[in-house]
Amino acid sequence: MKRFFRLLSAVLHPMLVPTLALSVIFATDPFTLAAEQLKWASVVVFGGTYVLPALMIGLLLALGAIESPELHQAQERRWPLIFGVLFSGSTFAVLRYAHVHPMLERFLWTTTLLLVVASIVTPRTKISLHGMAMGALTALVWVQCVRSATLHLSLLAGVILASGLVGVARLYLKAHSPFQWYLGYFSGLFLALYTLMV
Repeated sequence: MKRFFRLLSAVLHPMLVPTLALSVIFATDPFTLAAEQLKWASVVVFGGTYVLPALMIGLLLALGAIESPELHQAQERRWPLIFGVLFSGSTFAVLRYAHVHPMLERFLWTTTLLLVVASIVTPRTKISLHGMAMGALTALVWVQCVRSATLHLSLLAGVILASGLVGVARLYLKAHSPFQWYLGYFSGLFLALYTLMV
């Protein structure tokens, strides 16, 4: 069971959620892009929100600034969160400059804001980044349902189920207390609802 929950936490890692969001947007939005532009956007989002942060975490690990890539201790999160804000903000700026897709731009802006919130809250409590990411993804699916006037029931049910499973996994692995998980999930959900619906 522990191995399954570790795998689930890795597959639905917060740094992968912007790439998942890109898939959700293009699966649920009538706004279409050329294949070449979609490929370019995928590379930018995946590179800016997963590859560069992962390399930075590897560098911090090699320098001894953090003990583990899982960032078990709240104090280890400071520099990864600061770099996360920079990488996510830069990705948002590139997408906005290129006018790729307004909803994708908003989701990256939301991701950046959530990382800022996490940077502020983490010294007080180890807020769940998984929770924030899953809350934001749930909000995105809901907003896309509202915008397209189509209830993507299987997608909405899937993201809610995945959020619940990730929450159970994080609690089972003792990565967070219930308060930290719910704080992360609902802050991600409500901030994303606000920024995506504006």
